Amino acid sequence: MPEQRFDLAVVGAGLAGLCAALFAARKGAKVLVAGPNSSLQFASGFLDILAVQPVEQGRVWDHPFEAMAALVKDEPDHPYAKVGEDTVRRAMARLMEFLALSGLEYRSAGDKNQWMPTPAGTVKPTWAVPATMAAGAEAFRDRTPCVVAGIRGLKGFSARQVTENLAPRWPGISHVQAEFPGTAGQSEVFAERIARQLEGEAWRADFARALSPLVQGADCVALPAVLGMNRPGEVAEDLSARLAVPLFEIPTIPPAVPGVRLREAFLQGLSRMGVQTLFKARILPATLDPKQDPVLVAEAGDGPVEIHTKAVVLATGRFLGRGLLAGRKSITETVFGLPVTQPERRDQWHRIDFLDRAGHPVNRAGLETDELLRPLGPGGRPAHPRLFACGTILAHQDWVRQKCGAGLSASTALHAVRSALDAA
Repeated sequence: MPEQRFDLAVVGAGLAGLCAALFAARKGAKVLVAGPNSSLQFASGFLDILAVQPVEQGRVWDHPFEAMAALVKDEPDHPYAKVGEDTVRRAMARLMEFLALSGLEYRSAGDKNQWMPTPAGTVKPTWAVPATMAAGAEAFRDRTPCVVAGIRGLKGFSARQVTENLAPRWPGISHVQAEFPGTAGQSEVFAERIARQLEGEAWRADFARALSPLVQGADCVALPAVLGMNRPGEVAEDLSARLAVPLFEIPTIPPAVPGVRLREAFLQGLSRMGVQTLFKARILPATLDPKQDPVLVAEAGDGPVEIHTKAVVLATGRFLGRGLLAGRKSITETVFGLPVTQPERRDQWHRIDFLDRAGHPVNRAGLETDELLRPLGPGGRPAHPRLFACGTILAHQDWVRQKCGAGLSASTALHAVRSALDAA
């Protein structure tokens, strides 16, 4: 079996795993990241730090770091309590810097959350958004008269639904339906294909001609998130100039272009940094010897590969990322067989009300760790001195309801990488 050697192996290629690879590569480490990264396709493109605490009260915060102070006080076992505010700030700054260098610029409002329109016609508090969406927060805040332009045949985005749901809170919002050039008679068009076509100047010119009579006199225009894939800022700026009106994107229902943009930005950026990737490989279940360097086996298309590494960061996520597996009676961790903190009985996983504001106990299942983010073994001690974990596989957090997914992923990745490189 062929062997490969690394300073750090990251298992899992969602946002947490890719951030871990980024942060380690910045330190000059030789890094491997392995596992499927399809979960990024479900990302809205928003970068949340924290917006809701406590979830059972549904209290929404305008200032995420004030919310974090309250969270750490109320929930001392939450991963944010282990990493601290400074690490969250540093991780998010490094992530945004990396994305900007990869052609995906983000905007924040400093220490405040922004209220962003969603494809459901609601508004969501978040910390940073792609530059192509930033004007949406300003338009909603100022209640600027706005035309939402849908694209005929595009599934996952209804301009009418967005408008009708937002109208009670946003007077002056209206909607139109445009036809994308070359799609006449088609029952369905695809967001990713449109996004790639709009990177061509001729396509933008044709689309602008189709839109122009529909948005004449508008103060701003909202479009589904299709304004380019690798150069969305350039596409948005050019189309705005052609229409002579400010415009912004609203995410479509996942899987969506903003998530694909994130994935491609990481692919290109990490490749430039020398990070080796095995995105179609599966890390086979393994037992690590605490007295030896970690050894993993990756099952790739060309056959199994033995991976020797000085340290491992586990970032496989929960159920969607297949880091956790729900059986008939219990939840198990799929790579190293680590103990999973979970309700004692299966009938305690969910509350009676599906939409219970407090969420379901199963959503806080995950790995217990020490302060260095080393997963704990059956005896309550670190399972291996150089095994670390980050992201949504960590216990005691409900990132969906707390709206802290990106901040949780990036900050725990930075903390885990620091600990791993120190240990290695």
